[in-house]
Amino acid sequence: MMRRVWHQILRKYRLLSGRERAGYLLVALLGIGAIGWIASTELTGATPASISMTTLIEDARGGQIKSASISGGSIELIYGDGQEAGFRGKLPDEVLVQLVQSGVDVSFGGSALTDFFGKNGLALVMLLPILLIVWHILGGAGRFAIGGPTKLLDRTAAKYRFSDVAGQDEAKEQMTEIVDFLRDPETFTRLGAKAPKGALMVGPPGVGKTLLARAVAGETKSAFIAVSGADFRQTFMGQGANKVRNMFKLARKNAPCLIFIDEIETLARKRSTSARGGGNSEEEATLNALLVEMDGFTSNKGVVVLAATNRPDLIDSAVLRPGRFDRRINLEVPDLSGRLGILQVHARNKVLSRDVDLEAVARRTTGMSGADLENLLNEAAIRATRRSAAAIAMTDIDGAYFDVLLGRVRNGAILADDDRRFIAVHEAGHAIAAATVEGAKRPQKATIVPRGRALGVVLSTPKEDRKLVSRQQLMGDIIVCLAGRAAELKEFGAAGVSTGAEDDLKQATGLAARMASLWSMGAANPVLSISEESSPAARRRAEEQAQSIIDDAWDQALDCLERHKKAHAALAAALLERETVEGAEIEAIVAAHLPARLQPVTAAE
Repeated sequence: MMRRVWHQILRKYRLLSGRERAGYLLVALLGIGAIGWIASTELTGATPASISMTTLIEDARGGQIKSASISGGSIELIYGDGQEAGFRGKLPDEVLVQLVQSGVDVSFGGSALTDFFGKNGLALVMLLPILLIVWHILGGAGRFAIGGPTKLLDRTAAKYRFSDVAGQDEAKEQMTEIVDFLRDPETFTRLGAKAPKGALMVGPPGVGKTLLARAVAGETKSAFIAVSGADFRQTFMGQGANKVRNMFKLARKNAPCLIFIDEIETLARKRSTSARGGGNSEEEATLNALLVEMDGFTSNKGVVVLAATNRPDLIDSAVLRPGRFDRRINLEVPDLSGRLGILQVHARNKVLSRDVDLEAVARRTTGMSGADLENLLNEAAIRATRRSAAAIAMTDIDGAYFDVLLGRVRNGAILADDDRRFIAVHEAGHAIAAATVEGAKRPQKATIVPRGRALGVVLSTPKEDRKLVSRQQLMGDIIVCLAGRAAELKEFGAAGVSTGAEDDLKQATGLAARMASLWSMGAANPVLSISEESSPAARRRAEEQAQSIIDDAWDQALDCLERHKKAHAALAAALLERETVEGAEIEAIVAAHLPARLQPVTAAE
């Protein structure tokens, strides 16, 4: 807990202005310095020597002790020659009588607590400003829970507009009505229509959910509250629900207002359905508060809730019903036109050379999200800066593309000649299968240069964007995955295969399992979709069908490499010589060694 408190103090301290920081820091340093000075004075001061009770009694009888001061659980003694001594512990009554009878001047001080404050009172007073600073940064007595109060963002802070969002045209269209409502609520109520209370944005990471929410806030110029689902996971009981109520109270006070909750699955996770009522009561109390505030007895006129998630399956069904989240906006990975638009948006503030073709970049970046494309151009700008260029060239974008996908080149990795030959044979097998198997993704590049964790790689992309994937295409991908191991087997024999096919086998097995269990592609007739609730017998049947798919793909991979044995040998030799072979040259090598009567291998139906 102390670690979380410390991180919260640091985060809030960074939000202060420069003058406030300096003032708080000065007070804290003065307090710490004073405490250190007092502590050092106490430590360096003369400390009376401690004596035993036997010595105390003997010295008292001998008339050596002049006075004794009893305070709390300690006794300070002053001898006739001026020396001091101390005794720690409770003094028996008979010993006290002996001191009095021996003519010792006995005096009594305060209690142990009074003695402590008497000695350390100044240090405690100097510590008070530091405690007040921590109290203020955490939010005061009313907000002492970790996370502090919800803040209303400045209406001019949202600088994004819909023009800054590309690749999500359908989502922007659905958001337009929310924008119109926040600008002019009377337009909806005039004809009896109810404005949407909330919209849930669903999509994989990086597709622009948060950016779209910022754009809505910027378009409406309304009050804006931005929180994360994790902000409501509090240490103290009841603070999460209290923070939800305070957030909606603040929104209603500043209506029209937009509330954006990122990662809402953390806040609105499904409640436990066990008979014993398991689950975290604090989390359920926070969720119940959210349900009541979104659609309860309290009117939320002028308040719209936007939420984002990539795990809608974890959200409680009560949150998703109409009246709370009236709309579900699906954001997908952008298609070709969307990727081009995203690249154009992120290229506005970058200096590009004339040879840069953003459309060509968009065509080769199939499957990339908006965040990936932004990172791609940023990495290209960094590469251009490192070589002191005046503008970003197409070579910078190409290099950044492979760095982002595969990792940077490991210049320090030194491979033995046998390992290089082994890797070349393996990658050439992948590339030949990708170039010849119908339905497989076409090879863009084959390399045996170590990048990231990979010692070699074949980069392949589909010919065009597809929303649906056929069985032939899936089989083609599995054949390409297994072709590396098949090439090892043909070149080095069963005893010579290596561990380099680990990731290939995982990927092929995963595809085959999904084909058999989810998409019913393991048999001629449709079968039941396999899930966690399926019986053991159904699971075994799905595993048998997946194994049948793998067996079929393995046979075709071996047959492919046997048919294109000369092309495989030529490509492996080219990789050993130049380490990297582009996709066009791979296709040329295959065409040069392909007999006229031989057709490309087709994945089995």
